[in-house]
Amino acid sequence: LKQEQEKKNAHKVAMMCTRFCDHLSEVLIKLTEEAAEAKAPAQDAKSKKPSRLVICLITMGLFCKVSPEFMLKHAENLETYLKNKVSATFVMNKHVSNYFQQKDDEKIHCEVGGILERVMPLMQHPDPAFIKTTAQDLVELMQAHTMPVIQSCCKCLCSIVKTFANEQSIATIPNTLYNTYFKPLNDYKERDKPPTVARNQQILIRSLFLLGSLCRYHDFDDGTYQHSHMNVSN
Repeated sequence: LKQEQEKKNAHKVAMMCTRFCDHLSEVLIKLTEEAAEAKAPAQDAKSKKPSRLVICLITMGLFCKVSPEFMLKHAENLETYLKNKVSATFVMNKHVSNYFQQKDDEKIHCEVGGILERVMPLMQHPDPAFIKTTAQDLVELMQAHTMPVIQSCCKCLCSIVKTFANEQSIATIPNTLYNTYFKPLNDYKERDKPPTVARNQQILIRSLFLLGSLCRYHDFDDGTYQHSHMNVSN
């Protein structure tokens, strides 16, 4: 009887959490619409606090860490927030500082990446177009943003590739990225001298970080990936 009661209580709690996440999703849509219409600034220029939209996503992320099923039906709606220019819509008020706009961008992308990383492997027969678009958005963010965003997006991307390995549109993405970011290192090795221009140094550091993230989250030597032919030891 005690076990049955515990199961009933757990089910009730799960239902409440699911409803709460549903409500958060509605709030997120409302905040996005308000910002798009420039009715509400993302945050005050002098405030160091994250915007309400960011707080909403952080809360959704916490529920997702407890149980990804809570956010399962909202995954496709969240893909929009991976767009590289998405926060330009959220921060249309001219009084918002660029610094805090950038910080909100980072938090939005990191939180959405973390949620999709946990939720997408649970999706049953998702639309291939959704998988492809999400992967492409993650790649664009990795190429344009800071280290926290790179790590979050790389982890999410590798999780998607592993889960949907049969999708030809995304199966070769890790290898393509590896070759792209290995090239600056290979060029540096052939020159046999350190890069002198600051921009070249930044490219080299960024390439090393991206390669490290890819090798951390994607198993290039796994035999199940028939498209992987490279030797990571290079």
